[in-house]
Amino acid sequence: MNPESKISPAFEPFLAESGPNDKRDAIVIHRAEMPKEIPVRGRLRELKTRLDYVKARAAAQQPVQAKILEDYREAGSKHLSGNQRLNTICR
Repeated sequence: MNPESKISPAFEPFLAESGPNDKRDAIVIHRAEMPKEIPVRGRLRELKTRLDYVKARAAAQQPVQAKILEDYREAGSKHLSGNQRLNTICR
């Protein structure tokens, strides 16, 4: 049976014996999509929820961290002579 056909060739003899207005029983096969993530339960769910929370907070704090480091560099550069810029090891 190819993916384009909706009726398996195995049913052709059965359908050939019946008329166009005859009632027929139907066999429906449904294949559900595989879930993108496997659902977790119990303690693993709690840990996953906590990890998701920590990741979201870390992402939210990135702009704040960048702003603080930039302000620190600017404040430190005021004490340097010329066009020197304060370099930090933090990333």
